[in-house]
Amino acid sequence: MGKLGSDENISTLFKIDNAILNTSQVANEFNNYFINLVDSLLAEQKNTEAASHFLHASFWQGFPEMANIPLTDIEIVRTVNSVNNKSLAGYDEMSNKILELCAKYLSKSLTYICNTSFNQRNFPDRFQYLIVAPTFKNGDRSQIANYRPISLIKSFSKIFEILIY
Repeated sequence: MGKLGSDENISTLFKIDNAILNTSQVANEFNNYFINLVDSLLAEQKNTEAASHFLHASFWQGFPEMANIPLTDIEIVRTVNSVNNKSLAGYDEMSNKILELCAKYLSKSLTYICNTSFNQRNFPDRFQYLIVAPTFKNGDRSQIANYRPISLIKSFSKIFEILIY
């Protein structure tokens, strides 16, 4: 069920500054590292005012509204079937393959949820949850800097995202 391969698992024992950490401590270290990484990248952004000015100048009449075009059950089924069914499951542990097999049975409900969400211009809170999994890049596996974050979103969120764009 959408589990990481055995070669991608992170050891439960991790060393930082010669201290051996348990699984919970490792999770906290990765969390802190990824949060600080984002903060440092944001601090490096030097020309955010120019980008903001460019956006406002480009859309001086305001941002365009999203067209209110209702989706159909057929569009939902096609979108579900277009998703890569080999990707990992999100925190809900529902694989894309299961969603694909059940698409025609879930299409009416998904169509209702998507159309209601589009009409209200509101992305459902439950669709916003995700798991950030550290994935090894290369080098020493005991160094947090040698991992990158991968976001595992719910299968329904992937469908919703595809339909929006």
